[in-house]
Amino acid sequence: MARSLSQRLTRAVTRTYARCFLRSLRHIDPRAFHAVNGLYSPPGGPSGPVLRLGLIGDSTALGLGVAGPEQTPGRLLARQLAAATGRPVQLGVYARAGAGTKALAPKVEQALRHGLDAVVVMTGANDTLMPVPLRRPAAELGRYVKRLRAEEAAVVVAVSPDSGAGGAIPDPVGRLLTGRSKRLGRLQGGAVLGHGARIVSFADPRFRSERDRLVGADGFHPSAEGYARQCDRLLSALLAEVAGPTYHGLVRDDLVREDLAHPGEDGDGTREPGEVLSVRAAARRVARTPDTSAALSARTPGRAVLRTLTPGVLRQARRPAVRPAAAAEVSPRS
Repeated sequence: MARSLSQRLTRAVTRTYARCFLRSLRHIDPRAFHAVNGLYSPPGGPSGPVLRLGLIGDSTALGLGVAGPEQTPGRLLARQLAAATGRPVQLGVYARAGAGTKALAPKVEQALRHGLDAVVVMTGANDTLMPVPLRRPAAELGRYVKRLRAEEAAVVVAVSPDSGAGGAIPDPVGRLLTGRSKRLGRLQGGAVLGHGARIVSFADPRFRSERDRLVGADGFHPSAEGYARQCDRLLSALLAEVAGPTYHGLVRDDLVREDLAHPGEDGDGTREPGEVLSVRAAARRVARTPDTSAALSARTPGRAVLRTLTPGVLRQARRPAVRPAAAAEVSPRS
């Protein structure tokens, strides 16, 4: 009886909160995204096997709000990864607009059926919008990453997506959401680092100070330039994963900067660059520090290495050819 009363009270509070504070997001159309699944070939032809890349997440993984498919995170990452590795990239997007982390369970199951080599996870903003404990979505994310890593997929997780920076939700609630985003990022990092994921900070005060450039017309999602900035960070982390032992030697030195060609080693291959911290400390630093990334140390068990990301990781490259997705591929809408 007490539990039933508590559940009814929670639902009532949630509905009241949504009516009072989230009505400024009602103008957002969850169908305003572009399907970008397909095979992306590198310029000059492939020089290695197909790399299967998946994006799992909410509307940011779909690239909601941009004008064309070429501006979506999926296409940006697939093209750039193909150019950097010389390998064709098979992209699958497993995302749903408006989904919290718990609601992504079916998408994770879909992704697991496709035997992905690398996965990018972009979730959390919707979790911060609701008055619920943030440890729950962080724990769910940790379980997803554990399963993906068990299938030997390299996993990159974006942490601290700022749900309060865009202006659609005015201050002081927007500032409150920014604080919740940083707290969730710390919890996300702590939940996934131990399972072998690499975390990337999406904390960026410029999304608040430069809204005209980095935030889209809906005042909530990134603009095309904002998505490109975030993808640059994700690409750095992806290359640090796929250029590691599994894919060593397949990254094109003429397209990728030297500091990402051999992650985990310095110039003579004898030490691990970056700051070695506890997992908890690394998660906390990445959650609040722009342009940072962390992953488990290859040399010190139970510790993590904090690195500063290199923006603009690709030099000028030709646009790769794109083959439309085959009919049998999973649509982002599914």
